Amino acid sequence: YSVTFWYGKSNPSLIQTDMVDIGDGASQASHSYTAGGASAVTTNSFFYEGDDDKVAVSDNGHSATGVVQFSASIIPQNEGVVLRRRSDQNVAKQEAVVSVNGKQVGVWYASGSNAVKRWRDDQFFIPQSVTQNLSTLTISLTPVSQPWSAYTYWVFSNIGPLCNSTAP
Repeated sequence: YSVTFWYGKSNPSLIQTDMVDIGDGASQASHSYTAGGASAVTTNSFFYEGDDDKVAVSDNGHSATGVVQFSASIIPQNEGVVLRRRSDQNVAKQEAVVSVNGKQVGVWYASGSNAVKRWRDDQFFIPQSVTQNLSTLTISLTPVSQPWSAYTYWVFSNIGPLCNSTAP
């Protein structure tokens, strides 16, 4: 026999507040997207690792050897922000220094590679100390040694318990 207790909330803690679609001119312009040393935007159809590894996903994107910068909208009453990117993991050990509004907040590192199941979604947590009470962030990613690949960036505001003050 066993007993399982679930302590959950019906409200989500992460709310998607923005998305930068690389290769979409309107999306790039509205986010002031720039990428130094960027390759030409290409459309690729790759597979993810995992349960749905036979489902092809197509997306536009590129790699960059210089600074990648864009603006992103967030919820001001946040407990930090999660930045997610779709990348081509054919290039191993992608690493970038992350700065928010000019302040360095860490290094985003994606180890390993996969030349067959090439899509990877990875995440970087931006702390509340640089996101609290702001509605827009300027995010800069500076590749360290390998080209930094990106097809889509999703921005999630962590609203934690701020969203739901009702007792369960």
